[in-house]
Amino acid sequence: MINVLYDLICIIPLTLIPTLWTVSYHHPDAPSAVVCVISLLIAVFGIVFFHVKNSTRIIMGGVLLTALTVSVMVVPRELREELLTHNPWLIPCIGISVGALLAAKFLCSFRVTRAVLALVLIASLATSMALRMPPSKTVASLSFFFVICVCADEAQLRMNRSGDMDHRYHLVSILPFMILCLIFMLIMPAPDEPYDWTFAKKIYTAAADRIDRVTEFFESFGGGDSAESFMGFSDSGNIYGGNTASDKKVLEVIFGNGSAPGVYLAGRSFDTFDGREWIKTYDSEEREAMIDTVETACAVKQYEDAKDYDLMRNATLEIRFMSLHSSHVFAPVKIKRITVSRSDAELNFEGGDPVFAETKSYNDTYSVDYYRLNIGNDAFTEFLKQDHPDDRKVWEDTLDELGIADEAGTGFDSLAAYRDRIRDTYLSEMELTPRLEEYLDGLLADCVDDTDRLDRIENMLSSMDYSTAPGAIPSYVDTPGEFLDYLIFESQKGYCVHYATAFVLLARHEGIPARFVQGYLTGSTSGRVTQILERDSHAWPECYMEGVGWVIYEPTPGFKHNVSWKTEAQMEAERVVSGAADPVHREEEEIELPDIVETEEEDTGSVNLRYVIIIAAVSLGVAVLLIALSLFISAVRFKHADDEKRFRILFNRNLKMLSILGFKKADTETLEEYAGRCREVLPDKYLKFISSYETYIYRGGPADAKAALNMEKANRDLIDYVKEEGIVKRLALIRCFLLDSGVKRG
Repeated sequence: MINVLYDLICIIPLTLIPTLWTVSYHHPDAPSAVVCVISLLIAVFGIVFFHVKNSTRIIMGGVLLTALTVSVMVVPRELREELLTHNPWLIPCIGISVGALLAAKFLCSFRVTRAVLALVLIASLATSMALRMPPSKTVASLSFFFVICVCADEAQLRMNRSGDMDHRYHLVSILPFMILCLIFMLIMPAPDEPYDWTFAKKIYTAAADRIDRVTEFFESFGGGDSAESFMGFSDSGNIYGGNTASDKKVLEVIFGNGSAPGVYLAGRSFDTFDGREWIKTYDSEEREAMIDTVETACAVKQYEDAKDYDLMRNATLEIRFMSLHSSHVFAPVKIKRITVSRSDAELNFEGGDPVFAETKSYNDTYSVDYYRLNIGNDAFTEFLKQDHPDDRKVWEDTLDELGIADEAGTGFDSLAAYRDRIRDTYLSEMELTPRLEEYLDGLLADCVDDTDRLDRIENMLSSMDYSTAPGAIPSYVDTPGEFLDYLIFESQKGYCVHYATAFVLLARHEGIPARFVQGYLTGSTSGRVTQILERDSHAWPECYMEGVGWVIYEPTPGFKHNVSWKTEAQMEAERVVSGAADPVHREEEEIELPDIVETEEEDTGSVNLRYVIIIAAVSLGVAVLLIALSLFISAVRFKHADDEKRFRILFNRNLKMLSILGFKKADTETLEEYAGRCREVLPDKYLKFISSYETYIYRGGPADAKAALNMEKANRDLIDYVKEEGIVKRLALIRCFLLDSGVKRG
């Protein structure tokens, strides 16, 4: 029993700590109390499993396996999927708990590793506080509880002692005090702000930066692309492996002439969505990014209602790779020219996206000349509403201006084929459910053109909630239409991939070519230089406006910000009309979102209770069957055992009877001393078997049938005596006979 309690003290904290810490980090919405209970049950079950005899292990394992099997067979698949969908933390919680239990059992078997684990916990707590990512109070309290236990254990091991030399017994004996310490730590108020470990953060940052450089240097030889780890769409709504992207610096951006913060640096575009994932099927190698720039520039030059610089300005950026190796070119949408630091670096185009012929890594730089559009200004919105006829001379003059007149695939004659490819690739047929069709018809009822419709869709989506933990997309969602229904009618929360996806799908339904783009958003900064972090990865939609080209929209709630400028006419109007309202932006319309659908559920309380009863009943039946089988096998073995073996088995059973009565033999006692202690309370007739066994040991001869028979009679007498001692002793007797396991000696 001491060994069991000792393991409980050491292993339970080491099972709970990694489970609570990891689950709370990756699934902040997970209920901590439930996670703690599940992990605790797994730890207790595992510790008991480690300490019982093989027969009881088989029973425990059989019952657990039966419960799992019956659960799979009885509980409908829909309910199982619903459980996992609404509780994505459940599987990680169980997996981490089992892994932590096995690791803790192994590591706590050695004195050195126990001490090392205590030091690791202290270092982990200090590091997390320095990084301002403090663990929960429960995790911190359990960590200190384990550290104190290890210190108490080490003090006993290093102390010169007399009497009971077992250090385990000492730790178990102070367990009540340790539990009081744990309770005190849990209820004691903690400060709102963690200590600012500035010096530790500086050391960590410097070391991490150097490690990242070395890592990226070696990884760049492997031909992989670290940028693609955050590109794509997963069924949990994450873009870069989850919401836990780090503050790892991936790019450095220097804003040049005409540029401003809030730049969308596109890395890759996607054309096909299957309901769960975005993929890229478009494989054109034409210089389509340059065609797009020329098309926009031509439209602006031919527009007579505003000056060129009112709608479009020249701008430059310089970008340096940091902790990133990739062949993707991260650049704004209207590229004029990309200049790489190495003059021999070749630039290709894949599916409309510019890419480097060779992978770039740490310290590689390139500059981008581009057109900055006055998106967000009323004048630019009005510009999008107009027709923009094509003009060969303006097109060819623009090619000469950009210095790409000699490049194949950019001529005026290629424009029609380019537009056909855009429509074929980015205007797939979209089927909506009748309910969504009806809602969309009402939403867009008074819109007069594509620009109005796109603005209305953007405002509708940005009126929803931004959430970094929206939960997994339900398993029944496997088409684009089902995804839209789920987001608009059931969830109404998510982050960039959800909203960019919905916008693209709805735009295509309205007959407007649209694509899903991922890269980085530089955000706002007051300086000329900004560092792009891994967490700055972003997704957004782009729509192709006939005669103008690709235009960025921002449907993600909270991400739309003003990077526009006032036109000359607007500034003149402000000078004439003193105190006039800012004419740059239109007021965004208030969009009424549809009511969230409350999924109709059956009386799940009674249904779930029925499943629980079935699982429990079958598991209990299997347990009874296994116990009966174990008793039958033991009885058969006992019946066919020789006299000497039966004699020894019966002697051990008699000792168990005495233990039930409160007379457990100490390891340091001889049989004679043990019998003398028992005689102080029990009649001598119940103790004659001890002297019989003592004679057998010292004589060294075999036990005959008569000795075995006498030992069996003593066993029956002791059983009768135990029965007379009350219900508690009777229950102990039943447990002894049913399980006959006991606890293994250490």
